[in-house]
Amino acid sequence: MNTPVRVLHVLTKLSFGGVQTIIMNYYKSIDRRKVQFDFVVQNEGEEFYECEVKSLGGEIYRVAPMHLDRKKFEKDLMNILKSNSGYRIIHVHQNFLNIVSLRVAKKAGVQVRISHSHSNYKATSLYKRFQRLVFKALIPLYATDYLSCSKASAEWLYGIKAARSSKCRIVHNAINTRKFILDYEIRRKVREKLIINDRIVLIHVGMFAYSKNHEYLFEIVKQLVKLNKQIVLLLVGDGERKKLLLEMVELMGIQEQVLFLGMQDNVQDLLMAADFFVFPSRYEGLPLTVIEAQISGLKCLISDVITPEVDLFNDIIFLSIKDSPEFWAKNIIDNLGNNKTRAFDDLVKSGYEISHEAKELQKLYEQASN
Repeated sequence: MNTPVRVLHVLTKLSFGGVQTIIMNYYKSIDRRKVQFDFVVQNEGEEFYECEVKSLGGEIYRVAPMHLDRKKFEKDLMNILKSNSGYRIIHVHQNFLNIVSLRVAKKAGVQVRISHSHSNYKATSLYKRFQRLVFKALIPLYATDYLSCSKASAEWLYGIKAARSSKCRIVHNAINTRKFILDYEIRRKVREKLIINDRIVLIHVGMFAYSKNHEYLFEIVKQLVKLNKQIVLLLVGDGERKKLLLEMVELMGIQEQVLFLGMQDNVQDLLMAADFFVFPSRYEGLPLTVIEAQISGLKCLISDVITPEVDLFNDIIFLSIKDSPEFWAKNIIDNLGNNKTRAFDDLVKSGYEISHEAKELQKLYEQASN
């Protein structure tokens, strides 16, 4: 039997998050007899997906965190690549920091060096803008292939010329769409369990990070309560800002309307239990959770900083976070009851069905390694 092509993925950690979930979706769906994933992570403690990676046959290597000691990170990565000469493909998921790992990989003689763009946010300073210009100038020296979740994300990381070149490909943030098709029995059971049977249920799925703009989300909820006291918001996720957000909810007097559910492995069931998906992010690439919400048939109201490419069925509402929370609240009330049941054929055509997309990524790896 032939040995599978081993692909070394480099990321910060294997926690519950959008990028990690996307990688795991592909990992679980790819033919692991032909392609196997291994991971370089930059944390000490075991994270959400690590047990699953090991059960699927993947190796996990721990290195020094790049943001604390870049030289040690580079040394650790070089040691991994030298000790495991079988790696012909490295796939890096750290946006503008990709260049660090790609440079080490080129020095180590790795033949296929893939840079992946997962985001799309504005530079916060002139220094950051300069850094990005340097990256875009240097990336051709180290990357052999450019991947991205969207056209906008590709142009953000690689520049317009590179994003439109033959070296760049879009890899959709695909999911097992069958799991997310609305099931009314699951909806009933989840609502009973959470004791939200007769309430209007909003949902937000995402890490407790600055980019997700939970403060604005809570302001929307506060305005909604004035219009309808039966509103409840389900928050799925976790992160270092959890304590701050808990305190904020209490100070705003909406603790009865906001349920902190933590990290969940049944996100599809929670989406089925909801009536509306709200996502007022400050910046994003092409968020997986918005794809999942649409597949579930939920009406979605999201920030207009997110690429229009995320709108699979032309029925997402895009609003600016410069608009008032009252305006967002009114749009939610006006659009309640507009949820839909998706046909599986439509989901496959959308380009986000993982069984199809995993074959395309597998083909890329196999062709690249020949």
